[in-house]
Amino acid sequence: NYKGSPIAIEFKYDPDPPGGKNQAKTHKAGAVFRDIHRLLLAGEATRADCYFVYLTTKEMAVYFANPQNRHHDYFGLQPNSSLSIKTDYFSGRPMTFMTSLGGEFEAKLTCVVSRPVSSEHSLRVYRVGAIQ
Repeated sequence: NYKGSPIAIEFKYDPDPPGGKNQAKTHKAGAVFRDIHRLLLAGEATRADCYFVYLTTKEMAVYFANPQNRHHDYFGLQPNSSLSIKTDYFSGRPMTFMTSLGGEFEAKLTCVVSRPVSSEHSLRVYRVGAIQ
């Protein structure tokens, strides 16, 4: 509990693979959204305020920010701005992404923090809730 209210926090760190190998970026992106979905379900079950804390390296930050990968609206959110993720967000996504995701969902993400923490890492914090 925080100030008398339940709270749920998901922490995710996406490090670069050892030895300079290429990351499975599409798979990792699906895993990020799977974690957001799991957090949403936990919040609905417990009525908790939910926060997703995501620290990533430059390679995944570039992937998410690239408009061709269609996640720039999520990753580019600025503090106090929101994005409603509806099932159509997932249409036409690569099979690798969808397999990692595990299924479509709807949620509202509100950015709390969006900033680099070093030349190699970016931090994002989102409040996760149901679409009203």
